[in-house]
Amino acid sequence: MLNVNSSNTIPKHWAWVGSIVGLLLGLLVFAPAQWLAHSIAFISKHQLTFQNVEGTVWNGSAQTVMSTGVGATQEMVLPERLHWRLVPQWNASIQLFLKHDCCMSQPMLLTIKPLLQSVQFAIDDHQSRWPATWLQALGAPWNTVAPSGWLAVNTKQLQFSMSSQSFNMTGDATIDLQSLGSRLTTINPLGSYQLQVHGGHTPTVELSTLEGVLQLEGQGEWLGQRFRFNGEAKASAGNEDALFNLLGVLGQRRGSTSILKLG
Repeated sequence: MLNVNSSNTIPKHWAWVGSIVGLLLGLLVFAPAQWLAHSIAFISKHQLTFQNVEGTVWNGSAQTVMSTGVGATQEMVLPERLHWRLVPQWNASIQLFLKHDCCMSQPMLLTIKPLLQSVQFAIDDHQSRWPATWLQALGAPWNTVAPSGWLAVNTKQLQFSMSSQSFNMTGDATIDLQSLGSRLTTINPLGSYQLQVHGGHTPTVELSTLEGVLQLEGQGEWLGQRFRFNGEAKASAGNEDALFNLLGVLGQRRGSTSILKLG
């Protein structure tokens, strides 16, 4: 008869520890994507939510919904699905691969790295094209303007870091507002416009008109975490009456010009 010395057996409490660790690892690896959806909703105060969620936290997909927050009466749902894949790195950063069926021809790579007092984000050089109707979910004045058209996004070596007291950015981003329209006027499209974002010690934004009957221009900058923007909107000669209502919504009227101001 084989006699096994009790000193060579695994104590029961270590077996329980191993079981618990295995369970926790299993939960971590196979955590349902719904957990991520709840986190996104909480962080964004329900301005960004996921519906019809599938997969896990690390590899999943969902329909993307934008709104003004809890209790919003209007939601904007992007067609088709957003796909993501999270890959932890040895340097404590996380690589996030994003691909949207409607709006991205190639996946976008976002690298997220927690630092001592801030979080750093880096976006690979990327191009995408989004429906401008999604802007309505941001609330006033977009929900009144009800824009149509497209937003073409192009990033180059874009990095930014955020803390409780500061916002820093390097690299550049360009957003082209293509064939922009609005339900407040019979003229469609109104024109095409460009937002240029430049990083540096003081990140800046410049709005300009590429073409169109609605003329937009302005400049903005980030000071710490605060963003300030000043600009103006006006109608080209002969289109003042057709754009009267739209200009009144965009900003405070000064004669035939509307003043655009944020911050």
